[in-house]
Amino acid sequence: MAEADENPQTPVIPNPRDEVTSSSHPDDNGAFSPEDFLDSVAARISSQPLDNSDPAVWGALTAISDIACKRHQGINILLTSDEHCIGRLVDDMHFQIESNAVSANHCRIYRKKGAAEDAESPSTFSTFLKDTSTNGTYFNWEKLTTTSPEAKLHHGDIISFAAPPQHELAVAFVFREVSTSDSLNDGALVKRKADEIVSERKRLKSVGIGAPEGPSLYDFQSPQRSNTDDASTQCSKVGSEPVMDYSSEFTTHKIFKSREALLQWVRDVGRRNGFFVVINKSDAGDSCKRPRITFGCERSGYLRDRRRNKEGNSKKQLKMFGTKKCGCPFALKGQKLDTDDDWVLQVLCGVHNHPIAEHLVGHSYAGRLSEEETSMLVDMSKSLVRPKEILVTLKQRDALNATTMKTIYDAHHRYKFVEKARRSQMQLLLDQIVQYKYIERHRSCENSEIVTDLFWAHPVGLELLRAFPRVLIMDCTYKTNRYRLPLLEIVGVTSTEMTFSVAFAYLQQEQEDNYTWALGVLRSLMDECALPDVIVSEREMDLMNAIDSVFPTTRHLLCRWHINKDVMAKCKKSFETEDKWDKFINQWNMVVLSSTEGEYIQQLATFNKEFSTYPEALEYVTSSWLDTYKNRFVAAWTDTCMHCGNATTNRAEGSHTKLKRQLGSSQGSFESSWTKIHSLIELQHADIKSSFEKSLTIQHNLKPIEFKDLWGRISASALDMLLVEMKRASFVGCDVFACGCVIRRTYGLPCAHEIADYMRDGRSVPLYVIHAHWRKLDLVPTPKSSTIDCQSELDLIAQHFNGCDSTTKLQILKKLRELVTSADCTSLTQQKVKSKTQGQKNSKIDTSTHRDPSASELVAHGQDSHADVTAAIPEASVKPTWRPKEKVYRTRTLKSILYVDAFPARLRPYFRYVKDVAADGNCGFRVIGGLMGFGEEGWLQVRKDLLSELHSHEDLYRQLYGTQDRVDGLIHTLSNFEVCPGYDWWMIMPDMGHLISSCYNVVLCHLSLKQCLTFLPLRSEPIPASSRKEITIGFVNDNHFVEVFLLPGHPIPPIATNWHRYHIPCAEGWDTAYNHRIQHFQDIVGSDVVTRETVELELKNGN
Repeated sequence: MAEADENPQTPVIPNPRDEVTSSSHPDDNGAFSPEDFLDSVAARISSQPLDNSDPAVWGALTAISDIACKRHQGINILLTSDEHCIGRLVDDMHFQIESNAVSANHCRIYRKKGAAEDAESPSTFSTFLKDTSTNGTYFNWEKLTTTSPEAKLHHGDIISFAAPPQHELAVAFVFREVSTSDSLNDGALVKRKADEIVSERKRLKSVGIGAPEGPSLYDFQSPQRSNTDDASTQCSKVGSEPVMDYSSEFTTHKIFKSREALLQWVRDVGRRNGFFVVINKSDAGDSCKRPRITFGCERSGYLRDRRRNKEGNSKKQLKMFGTKKCGCPFALKGQKLDTDDDWVLQVLCGVHNHPIAEHLVGHSYAGRLSEEETSMLVDMSKSLVRPKEILVTLKQRDALNATTMKTIYDAHHRYKFVEKARRSQMQLLLDQIVQYKYIERHRSCENSEIVTDLFWAHPVGLELLRAFPRVLIMDCTYKTNRYRLPLLEIVGVTSTEMTFSVAFAYLQQEQEDNYTWALGVLRSLMDECALPDVIVSEREMDLMNAIDSVFPTTRHLLCRWHINKDVMAKCKKSFETEDKWDKFINQWNMVVLSSTEGEYIQQLATFNKEFSTYPEALEYVTSSWLDTYKNRFVAAWTDTCMHCGNATTNRAEGSHTKLKRQLGSSQGSFESSWTKIHSLIELQHADIKSSFEKSLTIQHNLKPIEFKDLWGRISASALDMLLVEMKRASFVGCDVFACGCVIRRTYGLPCAHEIADYMRDGRSVPLYVIHAHWRKLDLVPTPKSSTIDCQSELDLIAQHFNGCDSTTKLQILKKLRELVTSADCTSLTQQKVKSKTQGQKNSKIDTSTHRDPSASELVAHGQDSHADVTAAIPEASVKPTWRPKEKVYRTRTLKSILYVDAFPARLRPYFRYVKDVAADGNCGFRVIGGLMGFGEEGWLQVRKDLLSELHSHEDLYRQLYGTQDRVDGLIHTLSNFEVCPGYDWWMIMPDMGHLISSCYNVVLCHLSLKQCLTFLPLRSEPIPASSRKEITIGFVNDNHFVEVFLLPGHPIPPIATNWHRYHIPCAEGWDTAYNHRIQHFQDIVGSDVVTRETVELELKNGN
């Protein structure tokens, strides 16, 4: 204690091995409660006065809890002003407490000058505490709230934030007043030499003042042994190690009403004191003795070494091995009384030979899931919620939850193990298929039970097929399962233009036999309903042959988009410049989109003449496509059938994307993949039914009098197309030749000249001229016979069976047995997991669902246009050569391709391509950087440019946006320069459209399914149309921006209304060049897309 006498400002930490001081107050059993222990610690510290070596310091708060001691500012909070605010977010960092349990401004400590009791003495100060928090401040075990009066502080008082001082989450301090000496009262301060100051600072830091992490509460804890020589000391195996006696915590005369009440009380008391009580032994009792329970610490007992066999030899260990058992002697006994279900508790040994747990997170017992939490985990797992998100949900529900990811994984594994119940993957799959009434067919190897092809269809999907059989789209996708089987997906289109899944089929190979089998199963399910009018697919010869074989009367169209990709892959290498290639592909599109055979001949002649110097490219498109398949993809022939606008497989590709996003990994089994696909289909059906209900509601923008007989009777999508045709009718009139009648042939809807006839006669469009496809707004199945008899089919099977040889009879019996036996009894098995057989072996399993790039994508991603695109794909380790002068122009990935569907359908023919950017919260600024030539990584420069634009012309934008708050909000959004900003710092459209256009002096088009606008510069004079830079930004999936590249002369959306209101007079004239293109946009897109910056809502009573 000598050092304390020399420098009483620093508290002397009690030694853990010192005897308990006389200031402590043991209870009758010789044990100390947490309250008594903290009182003794506070008394020891406050007995060491804080000398006023610094005249500004009049008091201090010294940490006495674990959390308080770990403040990086040190264990002492020095009080120097007449008032101090203490909290998590106070201005002075010395008074900050970094704990989520502490309020931003938790309390105030201040002093007041008052008259002394002795009139001859000078006036003195009194110190007070006032709570300003949301969860209270504890003052000597009493909780103060904001409504409590101020509390007067005395030397040695305990102050605890957020929790009682003995709680593990408490941030507790003891208040110490400064003791003044005569020399200080006289104002003569002690002057120290420089070396004395340095040594003093080192000494203070060594005991915790100013140290990054102060001493723990355990530094104050003394060995508290029982004063009685009982079994507690005899059973301890720790020898001279310190022990903690918690007998007083568990000593109670309470009678528990049930066994469960006793268990809960014992566990709660143990957890509150930092350890966990478990059942060591349970005796149900008999006629001679009563039931009893022996409790112990979870660290009681010793490890039984299972690493050795009976012969004493060591077993092979597969993973790390350890134990937390240390022979803790703690023991309790619960015994049932004779009356009712009453129980009492007796302390056998209250001593622990180990320190209490500092942190509960990661503790095996503390992290156990309750019955309610386990049930929640099972429900969320069935809903395909990821384990990480399950853990986040559990911790949000309970702030004290100590569960870890390993616990979640273990619980999920147990749930799946119980669900599997020793069944194979195929047994699980077939059981679920039967449970949800799917239609399932499969084929297996002749000499084994391994499934080769598997087909299934949802019952609601079949109802949709019977209701909307006109158009089917078929396409295979890959990397969806661990067996590397291609997945054939067949989709259809509803009257509300929504895609629905008809059926799925895992195929062993993409050969004609496999396709014919799958389509044959589908054909058998359509016997009682109309067959499809149109099937759309890629040019895959085996699939084409199967379609022609199974559906010989159906029109088969080829996907135009895939054809263009093949043309790019084969022909782009022949062109030396991008301009030449652009002209070639544009003229090719003119040939493909020819509306009549005469126009086709004319466009083809122009095409051949203009590119006669490129014979290889002409030879490829002519011999490979036009000569053989022009009637399957050229508009002059495809527009003669009702394909409802489906001339590509984009719907199937979009369905693939959603499916792979749902699967998440390419290493799923049949059963796990089916489960995720099933949940996706269920959501799909809900959206389709919702679209039917929406069509039954009369929309205000679809109420022209000419359509009064159609309101609520046809789909809203059909009404949208009729509105466009009605606008065309105003300048087409009754001229059939000018009309073209394309919509009548391809959609089954009245075209412009028909509507003009009705308008001229003053009649409304009758319902009967609308094709039945658009009038179907329900899933009512086709009426069937009330009785179904199978006797004739059974007789036919018996007749065939009797005429077969023994081998065939066994196969027939096997098939019949599969139909009537339980799925649990099937002997079918899944295939073996396939692995790559070429290249270097890689220990890391590829779980990606993204398919390998095609030849056209290698060209689109900046490959040398003169290189052989059929060459092998380079290894990932080979760095691609960067050519600074080459313009990477057509970047098109699968995701970018599918983004085309995220824009208005009638605008898509004008798309050249869509380029994706990184989705990191800066995507909007990345898009502008790419479009302006900065590159995607120029997003930071874009943020700075827009921020400078906003600051430089703040008055103009304040008028445009209406309030200063909106300007401040944009400044806040633009001022974040982090790589992955949060939602509040994402680009905001259309608000930032004016900033972008004016900052870079460009014409900006903003496109999405919900809102389309054009922005013009607000301050600059118009420049010639040929010199203007037009850029387009697209908004997809309600959360992401992409770069959009359109064909020259494309339609553009209406100009933002605020430009007309607030542009400077010198900018007048920017809009005149776009009137025709704006009108074209309004004609083809219609009124289902918002073309204003603000939307006015019409509110009526009762709505």
